This record gives sequence, C-alpha cells and structure tokens, in this order.
Amino acid sequence: MDDVPAARGKPTLEEFHAAMKQAGVAALWETHAAQAANPRPKDLPLHWRWSDLQPLIDMTTRIVTAAEADRRVLTLQNPAHERASAPRSIAPNLTGALQILMPGEMAPPHRHTPGALRFVLEGSGARTVVDGKSCVMEEGDMILTPGWSWHEHVHEGRGRMVWFDGLDAPLHAHLTSGVFEPGPVHDVPPLEPDAAYQAAGLLPEGQMTDRPYSPVFRYPWHAAKMALSSAPRARDGSKRLRYVNPETAGAAMNFIDCFLVALPTGAATRPTRSSADAVCVVAEGTGTSLIGETLVTWERRDIFTIPHGTWASHTASSKDATLFVMTDRDLMARLGMLRDDVKDA
Repeated sequence: MDDVPAARGKPTLEEFHAAMKQAGVAALWETHAAQAANPRPKDLPLHWRWSDLQPLIDMTTRIVTAAEADRRVLTLQNPAHERASAPRSIAPNLTGALQILMPGEMAPPHRHTPGALRFVLEGSGARTVVDGKSCVMEEGDMILTPGWSWHEHVHEGRGRMVWFDGLDAPLHAHLTSGVFEPGPVHDVPPLEPDAAYQAAGLLPEGQMTDRPYSPVFRYPWHAAKMALSSAPRARDGSKRLRYVNPETAGAAMNFIDCFLVALPTGAATRPTRSSADAVCVVAEGTGTSLIGETLVTWERRDIFTIPHGTWASHTASSKDATLFVMTDRDLMARLGMLRDDVKDA
C-alpha cells in the first residue's frame, strides 16, 4: 500500500499564498475571482475632433521643434487600453497618432519592427523616404513604412504638414518583438519603382517576392478617389475600396488593413460589426455614425474608433463624405479569428 502523507491541520491562507509565491504558481480560482471583481473597462467608441486638435497642434509647434522631439508626435490615447508594457493605444492592436512637420524641418532616418502608415491630413511639399524611395506627401495620400524599413521625413515646401500615423506597435509590445534602430541608413534592399505597378492587371515579370507588404509605398489620393468613383455600390449605396498589395491582392501591410469608404447621402449604411477593431479618419465631408449606443457627429479630419464587437452604421450629410479606415482585419483573419456580421436593411 502506498504511503499516505500524515494528516496535518489546515494551512492558513497566508501560509498558502506564501508557499505559492515561493513556488512561482497562482491559484486559478483566485485569479478568476479577481478578474470578475475588477473587469476590464468596456471598450467604447472615442472621437477626436479636428477643431479640438487644431489649437493643440499649433501649441505643439511652438513648444518643441522636430529636432528636439526627433518625431513631433501626439499619440491618441484610449484609456481602456493602458498597459504596463506599452503606452496607451487607440485599439488593442493599433496605435493612432498625429505627426507634425514644419517647413525646413526633417525627421531623421530610423527603422523598427512595427509597421506604420501615414495618411496626410493637411499640407503639401513634404516627402517620406522609405528604404531610399522618395514618396511625395499630399493631402489624402497614404504612405507605407513597412516594418524594419528605413524611413525619414523631409519638408521642403511651405506651410504646416500634419498626418495621421497608424502602427501595429501594441501587437509588438504584447509579443515583445519590438526592435528599434536609429540611422544612419544601411543594408537598403533593392526596390522596383512604384510606376512599375501602376497599370491595373499588369505586374513586372520575375519581381514577385515573399515580402509581407506592398512594394508600392505611396497610394495617391487622386488615384484612390478615381478608383472609388468607379467602384460598384453596395446594397446600402456605399462604395468600399481596399488598399492592396499588387503582388498578392491582399492587405497592403502586414497586420494592418486599410479601406476607403464613400457614403450615400442621407441614408444610413447597413449596421455591421466585426471581431476586428477599426479607426476611421474623415477624409472628406460630414456625417454621423451610430456606434453601439453612441452617436458620433463628424467632419473632415476628425478621427473616431469602432471597437470590435460593436454594431456601427454611418450616415453622410454631405455628398462627398469619405472615410479612411484602418483595421486589424488581416491579422484577425490570418489567426482564424475574424468574424463579420451584417444586419439586413
């Protein structure tokens, strides 16, 4: 017969916790009880009005130079996503920010594992240089700076430049895969010119690679608007355009998916919800969005979020209402976790 430990008195909770701490373990039932008593705050839609941001942007240019700040960036913070390991983010896997560059300023080259995009809100005359490829920045343009690509910003024009920065930095913080390297630039990969991919349905032979991002770094606003105007309308009258990698027809960036959405005037779009989070930048026009129980009234250059699992519909109050939408849909799809629902009209 196996030896049975001699019966002992019931230990105190203090003794139990001390023994667990020494052994490096935790009681699951206590962890669950603590989570139930202190649930994570529900993710609510947030709205940053351009009219509120303008004075702060102006103040920022007067209080710090681009050289002093390295990057003059204002991060949009969502209090529901505060973590000890990373700054507040706009969504669980996404960072949203505003970057400001004044005439004659530059932001020096660096690279990092998180991927980033730039959607230009205001100004012209600046350039983003990505792995040696110079990308002009005009209002409405989207510029990619894929993960681990060298990039710098130079403003040789007149007037203030402001753009929306979108990154997958929170994902890298969670995976502890974030790596940063300052310039000088070295080991730049050979790249084809963007012009090689401009003809629809045609690709340069022998140039396809296994890189997880688009070889095109600049998506001009005028080309996107022209394509959007020719796109077919959905049942609710909206038009939707995806920014794609021309080599794969998939998402333009690794982990980040981007869309341009034109809204019908005066009629609400069909309510949708997704397991992916979305950040909307108002490219043109005015309108409202019903996100869960929150009504967001927006105008050009405003920014608002659509949390995952939340029903959302949009109504334009002007004929040109267009949203630039950044999501983590591609990440969720590749993990087998993407779910979309649509309510019938």
